[in-house]
Amino acid sequence: MDVRNGLRRMVFTGAAVVLTVILACGTLNAGLLYVEDIQLALNGPVFYEVGTPGNFQLNSVDIVASNGLLRVGGSATYDYEIVGHITVTSSALVNDNSAGGAASGDFAGGSTLTIYGDLVDLSDSSVKASGALLVGVMDAGTWVLEEWIPQDLRGNTNFSLTGGALSTGVPVAGGDTLVINDFQTAFSFVTGFGSYVGVDPVDFGTSYTGVISNVQIVAVPEPCTLTLLSLAGIAVLRRSRRR
Repeated sequence: MDVRNGLRRMVFTGAAVVLTVILACGTLNAGLLYVEDIQLALNGPVFYEVGTPGNFQLNSVDIVASNGLLRVGGSATYDYEIVGHITVTSSALVNDNSAGGAASGDFAGGSTLTIYGDLVDLSDSSVKASGALLVGVMDAGTWVLEEWIPQDLRGNTNFSLTGGALSTGVPVAGGDTLVINDFQTAFSFVTGFGSYVGVDPVDFGTSYTGVISNVQIVAVPEPCTLTLLSLAGIAVLRRSRRR
């Protein structure tokens, strides 16, 4: 009987903790809309391995009209548009791992990504913020850029949020505020532009130009979401042990 009462107390205590966290998160996040992902299609040319072979960078590249889309967590649609540019400062080649005619390399972290321009609410075409919208610094470790299929290089790496309107919060309709956390960026890079059309890079020993087909930014879940996910995992583990 004492064991059964003890289990009940554990269950009730666990429920109380979850309820407390949910209420705290609700209070903390009231009016905050967290960015879940950003999809950018870019105009070329995008330069990589500029000057010294091995360097990767994006030089103030235009975002294609109507193709800089931002989605809020929990939404099935992209309700905001980014009209502007993106830059990524130079990232140096650390190791060239290319083999068999396919390019692959480790690049140094620490580069800065900046998205600047206008953030537009698609529901009424109103501009909600202008200037630097998102600024982040790449993790210090190396990241990989490799050729998946001929002329298609891809890579992804993590960024820590350091500035921009989305870091401090952008007021939007309904009195809410649009914000973003740290994020991961995935690049899809199609080689061949101008005099380099059709060139298939076999390594990173030559300077090329190319076109970015897509940049995807996925935000790291905000703290309360991580807390609730952890608590859910603990609850499942406790239930499985009881069985």
